[in-house]
Amino acid sequence: SKTDFSQYIAKHVGKKVKRKTLLKKFDKEFGQGSRSYLALRCKKVRRKSLLTEIQIHLKKNLLATDDFGKMFPKEKLRVRGNCPRRFKIDEVGISR
Repeated sequence: SKTDFSQYIAKHVGKKVKRKTLLKKFDKEFGQGSRSYLALRCKKVRRKSLLTEIQIHLKKNLLATDDFGKMFPKEKLRVRGNCPRRFKIDEVGISR
């Protein structure tokens, strides 16, 4: 099913966004602090940063649940992305 976060990404394909905005949207939807499990990966193309990958780190052993917040590991991870403060959301195939 679509989430507000995924719909925001889809609506902004090809547009510039702020990293802080994406992280806040993720926290709002999946619980305060959930951004620590999210890594935004960017790639430089013609001197512009493009978001090309979103990594979400989840528990190793997942049980069926509707509560996304229970899918994150208990230990706090500091997952790091490499995107700058502002970047463009890549359209499929552009960066290749």
